[in-house]
Amino acid sequence: MHRHPIRLLPLLLVLAGGAAADAAPMECLDRTGNRVVAHGPREIRPAPAEAVALRFAEPQSLDTLARWARQGGLGALDMRLEGTFEIGGEQLYESLTLGSHEAGVRLADADSVRAELVRLRTTLFHDALTVRSPFGASSERSQGPGERAMREALASGSVPGELAVHRLFVEPSGDSVGTLLELVFPRLEAVESRSVTCRRAEPEPGTAPLGVHGTSPRRDPPMGPSSGPRLPAGPARGSCTSPPEYPGSWQPNCGYQWVAPAGEGPRDAIAHFLLWWQPTFSGNATYEHDYWVHATDGLTLHDVTSTPYPDCMPVIKYWVVTYPEDSRPYLDTRFDITRCEDTLVPFTIGVADATRLVAGRVYSIRVYPYAGNWEVDTAELMAQRGHRSPPFCYSTWCVFADETSSILPGLLPPGTEWTVPGELLWTSDW
Repeated sequence: MHRHPIRLLPLLLVLAGGAAADAAPMECLDRTGNRVVAHGPREIRPAPAEAVALRFAEPQSLDTLARWARQGGLGALDMRLEGTFEIGGEQLYESLTLGSHEAGVRLADADSVRAELVRLRTTLFHDALTVRSPFGASSERSQGPGERAMREALASGSVPGELAVHRLFVEPSGDSVGTLLELVFPRLEAVESRSVTCRRAEPEPGTAPLGVHGTSPRRDPPMGPSSGPRLPAGPARGSCTSPPEYPGSWQPNCGYQWVAPAGEGPRDAIAHFLLWWQPTFSGNATYEHDYWVHATDGLTLHDVTSTPYPDCMPVIKYWVVTYPEDSRPYLDTRFDITRCEDTLVPFTIGVADATRLVAGRVYSIRVYPYAGNWEVDTAELMAQRGHRSPPFCYSTWCVFADETSSILPGLLPPGTEWTVPGELLWTSDW
Protein backbone atom coordinates (compact mmCIF):
# COMPACT_ATOMS: atom_id res chain seq x y z
CA MET A 1 0.00 0.00 0.00
CA HIS A 2 1.31 3.44 -0.87
CA ARG A 3 2.74 5.65 1.84
CA HIS A 4 2.40 8.75 -0.33
CA PRO A 5 0.44 9.86 -3.39
CA ILE A 6 1.81 8.34 -6.57
CA ARG A 7 3.66 10.60 -8.99
CA LEU A 8 1.43 11.11 -12.03
CA LEU A 9 2.77 9.46 -15.16
CA PRO A 10 1.50 10.05 -18.71
CA LEU A 11 -0.66 7.46 -20.39
CA LEU A 12 0.55 6.39 -23.80
CA LEU A 13 -2.56 6.22 -25.96
CA VAL A 14 -2.30 4.94 -29.52
CA LEU A 15 -5.66 5.81 -31.01
CA ALA A 16 -5.04 4.39 -34.46
CA GLY A 17 -5.75 0.71 -34.47
CA GLY A 18 -8.39 -1.86 -35.09
CA ALA A 19 -11.06 -2.72 -32.59
CA ALA A 20 -11.54 -6.23 -31.29
CA ALA A 21 -14.77 -7.08 -33.01
CA ASP A 22 -15.79 -9.74 -30.52
CA ALA A 23 -15.14 -7.69 -27.36
CA ALA A 24 -17.10 -4.90 -25.72
CA PRO A 25 -15.20 -1.62 -25.28
CA MET A 26 -13.43 -0.73 -22.05
CA GLU A 27 -13.66 2.52 -20.14
CA CYS A 28 -10.28 3.78 -18.94
CA LEU A 29 -9.14 6.41 -16.47
CA ASP A 30 -5.64 7.85 -16.43
CA ARG A 31 -4.13 9.44 -13.34
CA THR A 32 -5.15 12.93 -14.36
CA GLY A 33 -8.80 11.84 -14.39
CA ASN A 34 -9.17 11.70 -18.17
CA ARG A 35 -11.63 9.11 -19.45
CA VAL A 36 -11.07 7.18 -22.66
CA VAL A 37 -13.37 4.59 -24.22
CA ALA A 38 -11.10 1.91 -25.65
CA HIS A 39 -12.59 -0.15 -28.45
CA GLY A 40 -9.39 -2.12 -28.97
CA PRO A 41 -6.08 -2.95 -27.28
CA ARG A 42 -4.07 -0.30 -29.12
CA GLU A 43 -6.05 2.40 -27.36
CA ILE A 44 -5.10 1.34 -23.82
CA ARG A 45 -1.42 0.47 -23.92
CA PRO A 46 0.42 1.61 -20.81
CA ALA A 47 3.74 3.39 -21.13
CA PRO A 48 6.61 1.01 -22.09
CA ALA A 49 8.38 1.44 -18.73
CA GLU A 50 5.39 0.24 -16.69
CA ALA A 51 4.37 -3.12 -15.34
CA VAL A 52 0.79 -4.06 -16.18
CA ALA A 53 -1.78 -6.33 -14.53
CA LEU A 54 -4.25 -8.15 -16.79
CA ARG A 55 -7.35 -9.69 -15.19
CA PHE A 56 -9.34 -12.20 -17.23
CA ALA A 57 -13.13 -12.22 -17.31
CA GLU A 58 -12.94 -16.01 -16.95
CA PRO A 59 -9.98 -18.08 -15.67
CA GLN A 60 -7.62 -19.29 -18.40
CA SER A 61 -5.74 -22.60 -18.61
CA LEU A 62 -1.97 -22.94 -18.78
CA ASP A 63 -2.30 -24.44 -22.27
CA THR A 64 -4.24 -21.40 -23.52
CA LEU A 65 -1.64 -19.02 -22.10
CA ALA A 66 1.16 -21.08 -23.64
CA ARG A 67 -0.52 -20.89 -27.05
CA TRP A 68 -0.79 -17.09 -26.81
CA ALA A 69 2.85 -16.83 -25.71
CA ARG A 70 4.00 -18.88 -28.71
CA GLN A 71 1.84 -16.86 -31.12
CA GLY A 72 3.29 -13.59 -29.86
CA GLY A 73 6.86 -14.74 -29.27
CA LEU A 74 6.46 -13.92 -25.57
CA GLY A 75 8.13 -16.94 -24.00
CA ALA A 76 10.78 -14.90 -22.17
CA LEU A 77 8.47 -12.33 -20.54
CA ASP A 78 9.06 -11.70 -16.84
CA MET A 79 5.67 -12.10 -15.18
CA ARG A 80 3.61 -13.58 -12.38
CA LEU A 81 0.76 -15.99 -12.93
CA GLU A 82 -1.97 -15.65 -10.30
CA GLY A 83 -4.90 -17.98 -9.95
CA THR A 84 -6.67 -20.73 -8.04
CA PHE A 85 -6.44 -24.46 -7.54
CA GLU A 86 -8.41 -26.85 -5.37
CA ILE A 87 -7.15 -29.54 -3.04
CA GLY A 88 -9.62 -31.67 -1.08
CA GLY A 89 -12.47 -29.32 -1.99
CA GLU A 90 -10.64 -26.31 -0.54
CA GLN A 91 -9.56 -23.48 -2.81
CA LEU A 92 -6.17 -21.75 -2.60
CA TYR A 93 -5.03 -18.60 -4.42
CA GLU A 94 -1.40 -18.62 -5.51
CA SER A 95 1.18 -16.66 -7.48
CA LEU A 96 4.13 -18.06 -9.43
CA THR A 97 7.06 -16.07 -10.87
CA LEU A 98 8.14 -16.82 -14.44
CA GLY A 99 10.87 -15.50 -16.73
CA SER A 100 14.45 -14.50 -15.98
CA HIS A 101 13.94 -15.01 -12.22
CA GLU A 102 13.30 -18.74 -12.74
CA ALA A 103 15.53 -20.30 -15.41
CA GLY A 104 13.85 -22.89 -17.57
CA VAL A 105 10.25 -21.97 -16.66
CA ARG A 106 8.55 -20.19 -19.56
CA LEU A 107 4.95 -19.26 -20.27
CA ALA A 108 5.20 -20.73 -23.77
CA ASP A 109 6.00 -24.15 -22.27
CA ALA A 110 2.97 -25.17 -20.21
CA ASP A 111 4.67 -28.39 -19.07
CA SER A 112 7.57 -26.42 -17.55
CA VAL A 113 5.05 -24.32 -15.61
CA ARG A 114 3.24 -27.44 -14.39
CA ALA A 115 6.53 -29.02 -13.29
CA GLU A 116 7.44 -25.88 -11.35
CA LEU A 117 4.00 -25.78 -9.71
CA VAL A 118 4.36 -29.44 -8.66
CA ARG A 119 7.79 -28.66 -7.16
CA LEU A 120 6.54 -25.61 -5.25
CA ARG A 121 3.31 -27.25 -4.12
CA THR A 122 5.23 -30.26 -2.85
CA THR A 123 7.10 -27.86 -0.54
CA LEU A 124 3.84 -26.06 0.27
CA PHE A 125 2.03 -29.29 1.20
CA HIS A 126 4.89 -30.38 3.47
CA ASP A 127 4.85 -26.95 5.10
CA ALA A 128 1.06 -26.89 5.49
CA LEU A 129 1.18 -30.24 7.30
CA THR A 130 4.06 -29.08 9.51
CA VAL A 131 3.35 -25.42 10.31
CA ARG A 132 -0.34 -25.14 11.18
CA SER A 133 -2.65 -22.76 12.98
CA PRO A 134 -2.03 -23.11 16.73
CA PHE A 135 -5.12 -21.31 18.01
CA GLY A 136 -8.78 -22.13 18.23
CA ALA A 137 -10.50 -25.11 19.76
CA SER A 138 -8.86 -28.48 19.31
CA SER A 139 -11.48 -29.47 16.73
CA GLU A 140 -10.53 -26.40 14.67
CA ARG A 141 -6.92 -27.59 14.61
CA SER A 142 -7.83 -31.09 13.51
CA GLN A 143 -6.90 -32.17 10.02
CA GLY A 144 -9.41 -30.95 7.44
CA PRO A 145 -10.18 -32.36 3.97
CA GLY A 146 -7.58 -30.09 2.36
CA GLU A 147 -4.81 -31.35 4.62
CA ARG A 148 -5.86 -34.96 4.15
CA ALA A 149 -5.77 -34.48 0.39
CA MET A 150 -2.31 -32.90 0.64
CA ARG A 151 -1.02 -35.85 2.66
CA GLU A 152 -2.50 -38.32 0.15
CA ALA A 153 -1.02 -36.40 -2.80
CA LEU A 154 2.44 -36.46 -1.23
CA ALA A 155 2.17 -40.16 -0.41
CA SER A 156 1.04 -41.09 -3.94
CA GLY A 157 3.29 -38.67 -5.83
CA SER A 158 0.26 -37.04 -7.43
CA VAL A 159 0.69 -33.37 -6.49
CA PRO A 160 -1.46 -31.38 -8.98
CA GLY A 161 0.17 -29.08 -11.52
CA GLU A 162 -2.80 -27.27 -13.05
CA LEU A 163 -3.75 -23.65 -12.35
CA ALA A 164 -6.84 -21.64 -13.28
CA VAL A 165 -5.17 -18.32 -14.15
CA HIS A 166 -7.18 -15.25 -13.15
CA ARG A 167 -4.48 -12.62 -13.53
CA LEU A 168 -1.13 -11.91 -15.20
CA PHE A 169 1.24 -9.33 -13.75
CA VAL A 170 3.75 -8.50 -16.50
CA GLU A 171 6.95 -6.61 -15.79
CA PRO A 172 7.99 -3.75 -18.13
CA SER A 173 8.99 -5.15 -21.51
CA GLY A 174 8.28 -2.47 -24.12
CA ASP A 175 6.34 -3.64 -27.15
CA SER A 176 5.84 -7.14 -25.73
CA VAL A 177 3.08 -5.88 -23.42
CA GLY A 178 1.29 -4.40 -26.40
CA THR A 179 1.60 -7.68 -28.27
CA LEU A 180 0.15 -9.54 -25.30
CA LEU A 181 -2.75 -7.09 -25.08
CA GLU A 182 -3.53 -7.69 -28.76
CA LEU A 183 -3.72 -11.42 -28.14
CA VAL A 184 -5.83 -11.45 -24.96
CA PHE A 185 -7.96 -8.26 -25.20
CA PRO A 186 -11.28 -10.06 -25.89
CA ARG A 187 -10.80 -12.21 -22.76
CA LEU A 188 -9.96 -9.35 -20.37
CA GLU A 189 -12.08 -7.91 -17.57
CA ALA A 190 -9.55 -5.24 -16.54
CA VAL A 191 -6.16 -3.72 -17.38
CA GLU A 192 -4.30 -1.92 -14.58
CA SER A 193 -0.95 -0.13 -14.36
CA ARG A 194 0.51 2.85 -12.56
CA SER A 195 -0.89 5.27 -15.16
CA VAL A 196 -4.13 3.72 -16.36
CA THR A 197 -7.03 1.62 -15.14
CA CYS A 198 -9.48 0.06 -17.61
CA ARG A 199 -12.45 -2.17 -17.05
CA ARG A 200 -15.12 -3.72 -19.21
CA ALA A 201 -18.14 -2.48 -17.20
CA GLU A 202 -19.21 1.10 -16.61
CA PRO A 203 -17.76 2.71 -13.45
CA GLU A 204 -20.21 3.53 -10.70
CA PRO A 205 -21.85 7.00 -11.00
CA GLY A 206 -19.84 9.63 -9.19
CA THR A 207 -16.65 7.55 -9.02
CA ALA A 208 -13.64 9.72 -8.25
CA PRO A 209 -11.01 9.70 -11.02
CA LEU A 210 -7.98 7.53 -10.46
CA GLY A 211 -5.37 9.42 -8.48
CA VAL A 212 -7.83 11.94 -6.96
CA HIS A 213 -7.59 10.58 -3.46
CA GLY A 214 -5.94 13.14 -1.22
CA THR A 215 -2.91 12.34 0.89
CA SER A 216 -2.03 8.78 1.82
CA PRO A 217 -0.58 8.61 5.35
CA ARG A 218 2.96 7.45 6.00
CA ARG A 219 3.48 3.93 7.32
CA ASP A 220 6.56 4.65 9.44
CA PRO A 221 6.75 5.22 12.28
CA PRO A 222 3.78 2.87 12.81
CA MET A 223 0.78 3.94 14.83
CA GLY A 224 0.59 2.20 18.19
CA PRO A 225 -2.27 -0.21 18.96
CA SER A 226 -4.69 0.17 21.80
CA SER A 227 -4.09 -2.03 24.81
CA GLY A 228 -5.18 -5.66 24.78
CA PRO A 229 -4.24 -9.09 26.06
CA ARG A 230 -0.80 -10.27 24.98
CA LEU A 231 1.01 -13.54 24.56
CA PRO A 232 4.82 -13.67 24.72
CA ALA A 233 7.10 -14.77 21.94
CA GLY A 234 7.65 -18.50 21.70
CA PRO A 235 5.99 -21.70 20.51
CA ALA A 236 2.87 -21.17 22.61
CA ARG A 237 -0.40 -22.95 21.91
CA GLY A 238 -3.78 -21.82 23.10
CA SER A 239 -7.32 -20.80 22.34
CA CYS A 240 -8.49 -17.61 20.67
CA THR A 241 -11.90 -16.73 22.07
CA SER A 242 -13.88 -13.55 21.58
CA PRO A 243 -14.85 -11.72 24.79
CA PRO A 244 -18.60 -11.28 25.43
CA GLU A 245 -20.29 -8.54 23.41
CA TYR A 246 -17.12 -7.77 21.45
CA PRO A 247 -17.97 -4.87 19.08
CA GLY A 248 -15.61 -5.92 16.31
CA SER A 249 -12.54 -4.37 14.70
CA TRP A 250 -10.78 -4.09 11.37
CA GLN A 251 -7.56 -5.45 12.94
CA PRO A 252 -7.25 -9.23 13.22
CA ASN A 253 -7.57 -10.48 16.78
CA CYS A 254 -5.36 -13.57 16.75
CA GLY A 255 -2.26 -14.43 14.81
CA TYR A 256 0.61 -16.84 14.54
CA GLN A 257 3.85 -16.05 12.75
CA TRP A 258 6.38 -18.57 11.48
CA VAL A 259 9.58 -17.41 9.79
CA ALA A 260 11.79 -20.32 8.79
CA PRO A 261 15.57 -20.42 9.02
CA ALA A 262 17.05 -19.91 5.57
CA GLY A 263 17.34 -23.27 3.80
CA GLU A 264 15.93 -25.27 6.71
CA GLY A 265 12.57 -26.87 7.43
CA PRO A 266 9.87 -25.10 5.43
CA ARG A 267 12.32 -23.63 2.94
CA ASP A 268 12.71 -19.85 3.20
CA ALA A 269 9.04 -19.58 4.16
CA ILE A 270 7.18 -16.75 5.86
CA ALA A 271 3.87 -18.03 7.24
CA HIS A 272 1.08 -15.94 8.76
CA PHE A 273 -2.14 -17.22 10.32
CA LEU A 274 -4.78 -14.63 11.25
CA LEU A 275 -8.36 -14.58 12.52
CA TRP A 276 -10.99 -11.91 13.14
CA TRP A 277 -13.57 -12.30 15.89
CA GLN A 278 -15.82 -9.81 14.10
CA PRO A 279 -14.36 -7.92 11.11
CA THR A 280 -15.83 -4.45 10.52
CA PHE A 281 -14.81 -3.78 6.91
CA SER A 282 -17.32 -2.03 4.65
CA GLY A 283 -17.54 -0.25 1.31
CA ASN A 284 -14.30 -0.35 -0.70
CA ALA A 285 -12.11 -1.28 2.29
CA THR A 286 -8.77 -3.06 1.85
CA TYR A 287 -6.51 -4.89 4.30
CA GLU A 288 -2.76 -5.56 4.35
CA HIS A 289 -0.85 -7.82 6.74
CA ASP A 290 2.46 -5.96 6.44
CA TYR A 291 5.60 -7.98 7.22
CA TRP A 292 8.79 -5.89 7.11
CA VAL A 293 12.49 -6.69 7.60
CA HIS A 294 15.20 -4.21 8.55
CA ALA A 295 17.79 -3.89 5.80
CA THR A 296 19.73 -0.78 6.84
CA ASP A 297 22.99 -2.71 7.29
CA GLY A 298 22.56 -4.67 4.06
CA LEU A 299 22.34 -7.99 5.94
CA THR A 300 18.93 -9.67 5.60
CA LEU A 301 17.34 -13.07 6.15
CA HIS A 302 15.40 -12.74 2.87
CA ASP A 303 16.51 -11.38 -0.49
CA VAL A 304 15.07 -7.84 -0.62
CA THR A 305 15.50 -7.30 -4.38
CA SER A 306 12.73 -5.28 -6.07
CA THR A 307 11.91 -4.71 -9.72
CA PRO A 308 13.17 -1.33 -11.02
CA TYR A 309 11.68 1.95 -9.85
CA PRO A 310 8.92 3.10 -10.13
CA ASP A 311 7.12 -0.28 -10.10
CA CYS A 312 9.21 -1.57 -7.16
CA MET A 313 7.56 -5.00 -6.96
CA PRO A 314 9.14 -7.57 -4.59
CA VAL A 315 10.99 -10.32 -6.45
CA ILE A 316 9.40 -13.37 -4.77
CA LYS A 317 9.35 -16.86 -6.21
CA TYR A 318 5.96 -17.99 -4.86
CA TRP A 319 3.13 -17.03 -2.53
CA VAL A 320 -0.16 -18.68 -1.66
CA VAL A 321 -3.12 -17.66 0.52
CA THR A 322 -6.40 -19.08 1.75
CA TYR A 323 -8.13 -15.73 1.28
CA PRO A 324 -11.11 -16.18 -1.06
CA GLU A 325 -10.46 -15.31 -4.70
CA ASP A 326 -13.17 -12.64 -4.67
CA SER A 327 -11.26 -10.75 -1.94
CA ARG A 328 -8.75 -9.99 -4.75
CA PRO A 329 -5.41 -10.89 -3.12
CA TYR A 330 -2.38 -8.96 -4.41
CA LEU A 331 1.36 -8.57 -3.84
CA ASP A 332 2.04 -5.06 -2.55
CA THR A 333 4.48 -2.63 -4.16
CA ARG A 334 7.53 -1.15 -2.39
CA PHE A 335 7.11 2.21 -4.11
CA ASP A 336 8.16 5.20 -1.96
CA ILE A 337 8.04 8.50 -3.93
CA THR A 338 11.62 8.73 -5.23
CA ARG A 339 12.85 5.17 -4.70
CA CYS A 340 11.93 1.62 -3.81
CA GLU A 341 11.81 0.98 -0.07
CA ASP A 342 15.24 -0.35 0.88
CA THR A 343 15.74 0.21 4.63
CA LEU A 344 12.51 -1.23 6.10
CA VAL A 345 11.48 -3.61 3.32
CA PRO A 346 7.98 -5.17 3.10
CA PHE A 347 6.89 -8.63 1.96
CA THR A 348 3.15 -7.97 1.95
CA ILE A 349 0.10 -9.73 0.55
CA GLY A 350 -3.05 -7.63 0.73
CA VAL A 351 -6.72 -8.06 -0.15
CA ALA A 352 -8.35 -5.36 -2.28
CA ASP A 353 -11.86 -6.25 -1.07
CA ALA A 354 -11.68 -6.84 2.68
CA THR A 355 -15.47 -7.10 2.98
CA ARG A 356 -15.10 -10.72 1.79
CA LEU A 357 -13.29 -11.70 5.00
CA VAL A 358 -15.49 -13.48 7.52
CA ALA A 359 -15.53 -13.90 11.28
CA GLY A 360 -14.04 -17.00 12.91
CA ARG A 361 -12.15 -18.35 9.92
CA VAL A 362 -8.39 -18.83 10.16
CA TYR A 363 -6.73 -17.39 7.04
CA SER A 364 -3.18 -18.27 6.08
CA ILE A 365 -0.55 -16.44 4.02
CA ARG A 366 2.62 -18.23 2.93
CA VAL A 367 5.37 -16.32 1.14
CA TYR A 368 8.47 -17.95 -0.35
CA PRO A 369 11.13 -15.29 -0.94
CA TYR A 370 14.60 -15.98 -2.26
CA ALA A 371 17.23 -16.47 0.45
CA GLY A 372 19.09 -13.44 1.78
CA ASN A 373 22.70 -13.08 2.88
CA TRP A 374 22.34 -13.43 6.67
CA GLU A 375 20.90 -15.89 9.18
CA VAL A 376 19.00 -13.53 11.48
CA ASP A 377 17.04 -10.29 11.17
CA THR A 378 14.71 -7.96 13.05
CA ALA A 379 11.22 -7.61 11.66
CA GLU A 380 7.93 -5.78 12.14
CA LEU A 381 4.32 -6.77 11.52
CA MET A 382 1.61 -4.17 10.95
CA ALA A 383 -2.10 -4.28 10.25
CA GLN A 384 -3.22 -1.72 7.70
CA ARG A 385 -6.72 -0.71 6.66
CA GLY A 386 -7.12 1.21 3.42
CA HIS A 387 -9.41 1.96 0.50
CA ARG A 388 -9.50 1.57 -3.28
CA SER A 389 -9.49 4.61 -5.55
CA PRO A 390 -11.32 4.28 -7.86
CA PRO A 391 -13.47 1.61 -6.22
CA PHE A 392 -13.57 -0.61 -9.31
CA CYS A 393 -9.76 -0.96 -9.44
CA TYR A 394 -8.26 -3.89 -7.51
CA SER A 395 -4.50 -3.61 -8.11
CA THR A 396 -1.82 -2.49 -5.67
CA TRP A 397 -1.67 0.86 -7.52
CA CYS A 398 -5.22 1.72 -6.48
CA VAL A 399 -4.90 0.93 -2.76
CA PHE A 400 -4.22 3.72 -0.26
CA ALA A 401 -3.70 3.64 3.50
CA ASP A 402 -6.22 4.96 6.03
CA GLU A 403 -5.07 3.50 9.36
CA THR A 404 -2.14 1.42 10.64
CA SER A 405 -1.57 -0.54 13.87
CA SER A 406 1.65 -2.15 15.03
CA ILE A 407 1.18 -5.84 15.87
CA LEU A 408 4.84 -6.75 16.37
CA PRO A 409 6.64 -5.43 18.26
CA GLY A 410 3.57 -3.39 19.32
CA LEU A 411 2.02 -6.28 21.30
CA LEU A 412 5.34 -7.28 22.90
CA PRO A 413 6.67 -5.80 26.16
CA PRO A 414 8.09 -2.27 25.67
CA GLY A 415 11.61 -2.26 24.29
CA THR A 416 11.34 -5.81 22.89
CA GLU A 417 12.39 -6.44 19.30
CA TRP A 418 10.86 -9.12 17.10
CA THR A 419 13.74 -11.27 15.87
CA VAL A 420 13.41 -13.76 13.01
CA PRO A 421 13.60 -16.66 12.22
CA GLY A 422 11.30 -18.17 14.81
CA GLU A 423 7.63 -18.43 15.75
CA LEU A 424 5.33 -16.22 17.77
CA LEU A 425 1.68 -16.30 18.82
CA TRP A 426 -0.23 -13.09 19.54
CA THR A 427 -3.75 -11.98 20.39
CA SER A 428 -5.44 -8.65 21.11
CA ASP A 429 -8.92 -7.18 21.55
CA TRP A 430 -7.67 -3.81 20.18
